[in-house]
Amino acid sequence: MKTQIKKLCLERGITSGYQLERRIGKSPKTAINLFRDKQVRFDLETIEILCSVFKVSPNQLFIREGEKR
Repeated sequence: MKTQIKKLCLERGITSGYQLERRIGKSPKTAINLFRDKQVRFDLETIEILCSVFKVSPNQLFIREGEKR
């Protein structure tokens, strides 16, 4: 399972973990891990924030390995 977070960021002009941090209000480490697709676990609050910021549903945040969107 991978995330679509970096793709969603780039589509919206967010080009760094720092910029993502400013949008989602999470710690720098969390934002950088999200941007680099290194985050292993997600709490519901983070998923809700990401969905709100990107205006997507939770299923649009994640993709199965080998699946294309």
